Amino acid sequence: MATVNPVEIRNGHSGGADIYEWLGLADGDTVGWLTLPIKADKSVHVYGAFGGTVTIQGSHEDVPANPVTLNDSRGEGNPLTFTATDLRVVLEPVLKIRPLPGGGVSDTTVRLLAVRGG
Repeated sequence: MATVNPVEIRNGHSGGADIYEWLGLADGDTVGWLTLPIKADKSVHVYGAFGGTVTIQGSHEDVPANPVTLNDSRGEGNPLTFTATDLRVVLEPVLKIRPLPGGGVSDTTVRLLAVRGG
């Protein structure tokens, strides 16, 4: 079990896109929260070894104590849960976001693309 924090791997401060990554996620890891850029459209790409589920959580709390499972762009009732490689758009605008591995996930990567709107 490790602590896995998001790392910024591309900075788009000049109006482009930011990319953040949680690398090597596994069951039991403590996963750090990412504070998102203002007015950002987001998509999540999950890939690697599965065997379980990666759930994308969000919160508007500065220190998230009550996170919720986010939905994909198809609407409410379509949770952002991954059991295989996939890429989906995040529906809800949130202050904080993180992936949560469970049920046998090992060595899985989550990349989040945040494109700044106007």
